[in-house]
Amino acid sequence: MAESQIIKTIPSDVVIFLDGARVTRKNIEDISLEKGINELKIGEISKFLDSDSVRVKGAGKGIKATLVDVEVNYIYREITGIKELDELQDKLKQLQKELNSLKEELQHFQWVKNNFSNVLNTFSAEFPKFFAAGETSLQGLKDMQTYSNETISSTQKKLFELADKIEKKNIEIQKVKKEIQKYGSLARKVEEYYDIIITIEAESAGPFDLNVTYQIRGAYWTPSYDVLISENETKINYRAEIVNKTLEDWIDINLEVSTATFKPVRIIEPQPWYIQEKVYYRPAPRMDKAKDRAPAAPMEKEIEEELMDYEGEVIEEKREEVEMKVEQATFSESGFGVQIYKIKKKMDIKADGSKHPVLLQEIDVTSTRLFYWNSMDQQLIAQEKIKNGESTLLPGKCKCYVDGDFIGETNIKVISPGEEFKLGARRSYEMKVEKKLVKREVGKKGIFKGKLTNEYGYEIKINNYRKKESEITINDRIPHSRSPDIIVEPDEKHLDDYFSPIPDKLILSVATFELKLTPEQEFKIKYGYKVGYNKDITIDPSLP
Repeated sequence: MAESQIIKTIPSDVVIFLDGARVTRKNIEDISLEKGINELKIGEISKFLDSDSVRVKGAGKGIKATLVDVEVNYIYREITGIKELDELQDKLKQLQKELNSLKEELQHFQWVKNNFSNVLNTFSAEFPKFFAAGETSLQGLKDMQTYSNETISSTQKKLFELADKIEKKNIEIQKVKKEIQKYGSLARKVEEYYDIIITIEAESAGPFDLNVTYQIRGAYWTPSYDVLISENETKINYRAEIVNKTLEDWIDINLEVSTATFKPVRIIEPQPWYIQEKVYYRPAPRMDKAKDRAPAAPMEKEIEEELMDYEGEVIEEKREEVEMKVEQATFSESGFGVQIYKIKKKMDIKADGSKHPVLLQEIDVTSTRLFYWNSMDQQLIAQEKIKNGESTLLPGKCKCYVDGDFIGETNIKVISPGEEFKLGARRSYEMKVEKKLVKREVGKKGIFKGKLTNEYGYEIKINNYRKKESEITINDRIPHSRSPDIIVEPDEKHLDDYFSPIPDKLILSVATFELKLTPEQEFKIKYGYKVGYNKDITIDPSLP
């Protein structure tokens, strides 16, 4: 068979997964098959190739061809940049390859010789039995001796020839090694890649087109989101930030982004959770002067202060420009939940290790603006309650914009289609909430038997300055006693005597009011509480 025909290919289609990619390469020059066996070589594919994943497809015009074999070879080369030295190293590798082949052939003929000698010895030992039984003649013995002498002689001659060739090959190798040593310890660069050898049998000669598909490591994508919030509409720009570290540039490719992953999924059976009484062992007394030692210094606790929104999201006080809208991908979903986004235009993703953002979808979602206020910091917080569309949103970074202004960045978890989630917590001035102490009587007698009593009354006024009906959550608290000598009213059974309106929830004396206010409505919450205590008791922390 003739030498391999070198085929030049380029990546034409890429499917990027969460932890890898599937690449399809096509030939950029015409392939001409000859009748019979053809060997095609696609060289220098990235070392991150998964060698078990290579698949080959092809088609010829007017010819029938059969795929015979696909061989994937790992190549490791050391190069120096000096042409003569690189040629010597290549020659050395070729000589060593030929030497190994000669040694294998020598080993084979030694096995033939030894095996034939064993057969001859067995024949000689058994011949008298067969001769005595009249099953053979002396001529058979003579024929066997003649054949064995010829075979052993030819085998021995072949062994001598191979030994001579091996000796000459070793001498040649030593000469090349000496030539290499003349260049000293010059810097060497390692090249690692794969060659794909494709064997095709054609019934007739003619042109042929080839597609080679393989999976490759070193590429991945991560989700990122821009949430654009306004009074009338909310949009989510869903992006894939693609990173290519495969050592192969993807230029002018058809790109698909998939939520699939290379990692296998396993079902793990739960194991029993055993608990038992803890047994304490008293340590043996130490025979040192521990009492004389100075006590250890207490560990310092580092406190990192962060500005957090109402849901625990980190808010960065900076502004960024909203990116311009670009054409979004075509969305599809497989039967087992994998989402695929086909990018409509050709893409360039270079193997530079940087992030290449690609818009997957611009999702129109429904949102409701919610408001929160609590008596601890008395700040009004606005936040959007968003209902997701038909796409699953994977974990990723999310930037929030309200009316074009950047308000912060956070991370979102997995959000299923149709699931509601909250986002975009920020300070707001669209409503006003004021809390006022309207009653304070301290040290009264006779309300709780044998105790002094403090009585308080409060008013919370909420003004809705918006033009829409608005939902607001008000959180306030009254004292909660942890001492049997301190009595607090109201309890959960007598809320209507102290609250107007009654809170939706009262847990450990924390009251929650869920309110809906009409446009420009003013609403008031009125409540009070009493605290009874013995006169010799000091309440901690102190009451108002």
